Formats: sequence, C-alpha cells, structure tokens
Amino acid sequence: VSIEWHEKKGPRCIPMRAIEHASLSGEQQVDFILGNRQHIRAELDDDCPALDFYGGFYLQLPDDKLCAGRDAIRPRMGGSCTIEKFKMLVPKLHRER
Repeated sequence: VSIEWHEKKGPRCIPMRAIEHASLSGEQQVDFILGNRQHIRAELDDDCPALDFYGGFYLQLPDDKLCAGRDAIRPRMGGSCTIEKFKMLVPKLHRER
C-alpha cells in the first residue's frame, strides 16, 4: 500500500499548540503534522530564499496562532518567508499489486 497526498483548501490559521511536527517538503513548502493527525502544508511566497534541510528554520509569532498572509517562517541562514496559504493534505491509499 502506498499513500498519495492530495491538496485541498486549508485554514487561514492553525493553533501553535496543535503543531506536533514540522518538516520541509520542498524549497518553498513546510508541512505541519497536528496532534489530531491532520497534515497541513504551508506554501511560502516566491521571494523566499530557498529553505534547505541542513540550515533549518524557525517561527517567530505575535500570538498563539500561525496565520497565512501574516506570519513568516525564517530560515536560519537569514531572510524571511511569508506564508502565502495553507493547504490540507488528504491521504489517498493505493493498493499495489
């Protein structure tokens, strides 16, 4: 069985306390896994310096929510990447023969 992830419209904000894990899924994307097992992808602006797996990133927030169009992800090597939008990632199982 393999899993293919499909993107759907996501929320405008996600509560910080719900985030259990974050990982890079591309140079302009960060995936969050929430405590309720939801997967949310943050799509970053085009002016974002490329994120890499070695330098990492951090969040600096004004309150207890992470919101698209307002908040940014900051690469450890400098710069800032505004979150353009969130997408829900919905799994679709494929049975291999």
